[in-house]
Amino acid sequence: FPVTIDRAGIIFKVTTGLGSHRYLLDTGATVSLIRERLVDRSEATVVDAEVDAWDYISQSTIYAGHDFGRWRFRLLPMSDDIDYFDGLLGMDFFEGHAIYLDFENEMAYISP
Repeated sequence: FPVTIDRAGIIFKVTTGLGSHRYLLDTGATVSLIRERLVDRSEATVVDAEVDAWDYISQSTIYAGHDFGRWRFRLLPMSDDIDYFDGLLGMDFFEGHAIYLDFENEMAYISP
């Protein structure tokens, strides 16, 4: 699958129920995140009201034509100054899918 490698790191173009957006591969993030302003709160669920934490569950998560199924994204307030990605794919994604990166050809191989 093709990836983009730029100043932010490794970017995947992923399609969810919210449309197609750019996700940064982030092994330091425990969970996958999405830019808060992309999600209507009526489509999200409260995870922890005390800290105003919300999750959005996409019924499909499609990358390069392959559907990885339902995926949970934590809503993250992000500055509009950060315009080169819209979310993060965190360790919750890596735990279920092995990824091999071919930097020379800017490709990613992901187990189903």
